[in-house]
Amino acid sequence: MTQSLRLALLLCAGCTWRAPLLTSVDAGQPDAALPFSPDVFADAADPFPDAAPVVSSLCQGRPKIDAGTGLGEGLLVWYRCEAVNGTTLPDSSGRGHDGKLASGSGAASGPVIAPGKVGNGLDLVYAKEGYVTLPAGLLTDACEATIATWVYINDNTNAWTRLWDFGNDTNTYMFLTPITNTDNVVRFGITLTGNQNEQNLKGKAEVPTMTWVHVAVVLGPMGGELYFNGEVVASNPTLVLRPADLGRTSHNYIGRSQFVSDDPYLDATIDEFRVYDRALSTDEIKALLTVR
Repeated sequence: MTQSLRLALLLCAGCTWRAPLLTSVDAGQPDAALPFSPDVFADAADPFPDAAPVVSSLCQGRPKIDAGTGLGEGLLVWYRCEAVNGTTLPDSSGRGHDGKLASGSGAASGPVIAPGKVGNGLDLVYAKEGYVTLPAGLLTDACEATIATWVYINDNTNAWTRLWDFGNDTNTYMFLTPITNTDNVVRFGITLTGNQNEQNLKGKAEVPTMTWVHVAVVLGPMGGELYFNGEVVASNPTLVLRPADLGRTSHNYIGRSQFVSDDPYLDATIDEFRVYDRALSTDEIKALLTVR
């Protein structure tokens, strides 16, 4: 202990000492003061050598966005999947955020219109490694988000496929996979520094195959939630990262991973794919099951 610190302690013998505020993501606690300990000052270059790395978000402390006019409020993308125009998947949100049909195998066009949950749907055509590219920067400033879709998965044999994946590369992204090969469950992840540092939501099972399932991820002030058919199957109040933390993402996909050389394409048909820049309520997620 330095002489100046010893003098400060003697002069303030009756004071209550508190350490600087830390945000603990793992513990799920908001900013909390820690009791004073002389060990805090043991190393001036690293005053908290035993503290876990702090993960913070640009969005912490922001108030929840109001629902406003209902299911049209905050709607950025709505792919009804009723028809395509060449390689264009029309957007019905009114924002002009059309998707582009693509093929990882080099085919002229992978996805095709097929029977869907509501009228038609979009078969990604696994044999052609089909996927959809969404416009860049959709959620650049979003401190809340909801991404929801109907999906009919033909086969989950290949793990780490993507229902969707928004990012820039294999370091900065957020994604939803119907199944992993580590615990065989659905997983959402978001990270700024690669797959070793993902914050996630994990369900108790995979997204079922050979049936239509409505799957939604909601990121809001209270953390993250994952829904199957209007019911919460996973929640994480300590999930603090948001799309705004990712910045302007240029590689936004349906059916394709940022890890394109490692992860397979999705063998599925999608329908009624929606992206919001606000956190839908549970009642609103349930309403998406019947809205036409």
